[in-house]
Parts: sequence; C-alpha cells; structure tokens
Amino acid sequence: MSNFMTRAITGIVFVLVVLGAVLWRIEAFKVLIMLISAVSLFEFLRLYKDRDNSVNPYFGAISGGIVLLLYSFFRLEMNVAAFFLLIIVPLCLVLNQLFTYKKDIFSSAGLLLAGNFYFVYPFAMLLTFLENYNGDYKPEIFIYLLVIVWCNDTFAYLGGKLLGKHKLMPKVSPNKTVEGFVSGLVFAGIASFLMCYFGLFQVQIPWYKHIIIGVFFGTAATIGDLIQSSVKRMAGAKDSGNIFPGHGGMWDRFDGLIAVVWVYILSSPFFM
Repeated sequence: MSNFMTRAITGIVFVLVVLGAVLWRIEAFKVLIMLISAVSLFEFLRLYKDRDNSVNPYFGAISGGIVLLLYSFFRLEMNVAAFFLLIIVPLCLVLNQLFTYKKDIFSSAGLLLAGNFYFVYPFAMLLTFLENYNGDYKPEIFIYLLVIVWCNDTFAYLGGKLLGKHKLMPKVSPNKTVEGFVSGLVFAGIASFLMCYFGLFQVQIPWYKHIIIGVFFGTAATIGDLIQSSVKRMAGAKDSGNIFPGHGGMWDRFDGLIAVVWVYILSSPFFM
C-alpha cells in the first residue's frame, strides 16, 4: 500500500474515532482526553530521554493520566488535582531518583512538571468548560476547536505545496512556508465564520470577530506545531511516535490542538 493511501485511510479512521468519541457521550470524550494527554506526555518525555536518562516517560504518562482520572471521573476538585500535579508528582519523582542514586533530580522533576502542565492541565480545564457551560455537556466547543485546527493544518499544507516560496522558520521546521501559514489562517478564519454563522458554535459577537477568532486559533495551532518541531529537532527524531501509520505519534496529531486548547482556556472570558 502506498504511503498516500496509508495516510488517507489512517486519517479517515482517526477523524471518525475522534468525532465518534466526542459526540457519543461525555465518558467516551473523557477517555479520549486522557489518552491524548497521557500518550502525548509520554512521547514528549521519551524525546528527552536520550539527553537525560533520569527522565521516566512511563512515570510521566501515568502521573498525567491519574490527574485527569481523579479530576474527570471522580470529580476531584481542581485545586486538589492541581496540588497533586504541582506537588505530589514531582516529589515522587525526586524520591524515586534519590533511592536509585540518579543525578539532576530537580531538572528532570522540572521537565516532568512542565510536561504535565502543558499536556494535562489545559484538558482538565477544558473538561470543566464542556461540562459546566450553561449546565450541560457541550461537545460543539471541542468540535469547533478541532475543525479550526484541521482546516488550518490542511490548507497550510496545501498552500505550502502550491504557493510556498518563503520559509517561515527554516531552523525549526524547514518545510513550513509563509504562504502556507497565511493560507492556513485564511481558511481557519473562514471555517470559524461558517461554523458560527450556521449555529454550530454560538457566540453573540459581531461576524468579523468570528474570523478574528479563527485566525487567532490558527496562529496558536501553528505555534503548537512549531513547539513540537523544535523538540523533535533537538532529539533528532522525525516523529514523536508511530501510533498512527503514516502520521506519526499522538503528539504529532494533536500538537496544534494542545496549543489551541491552552489559548481557548486563557482567553475564554472573551468567548463566554
């Protein structure tokens, strides 16, 4: 089977599974979120393992999964979950390294903390918004963010292939172009406007702000992609993993979405 067909089939199955989990019921969505966060965190830490062998990717993935499990399924208060995330997880790692006589305990504990903070915390907050927004589960919020990211990525790729001449950040991601970046933002803005215009994501703001929001999120998606590219370049890796044939790992598939969720959480007062 050609690489194009492998990517196409994997992409279709991927979209169906993600949308199915989001639309089916909130429990399925919670499991999806846990997988995205924990596996992405595992891949992130594994990329650093060659540089710092005291980093334990499995410990990181389990700790992130526990935080989301406690928060999403057992309704642990966010301040308690944050305590576990910010205090207990790094402390356990430090103790583990002290007993095994490993070096650089604070640098690796900081790396684990940074990974949990980047991959786990925003999704925990997103669950709060999706469950409590007007008192009901609102999957359209997540679908809206997904569509923005997918449109930005797809048209940035197509725009770069058809029009790309000027490199965006060649030292970080050699294949990204300014033309592709602009193409992605244009269609992200259009997608945002159309979804809001037809009532998928209802926000009572002027029409032109829908376009601005789409461009804003499209920019965040690109930044998330560039962050991942810089980490992979540091580790000398092509992909963060190989879970999805032809597409790489979990972080490869959700790098833009993770950054967009962060931006959505931080800027939510503007949208609510």
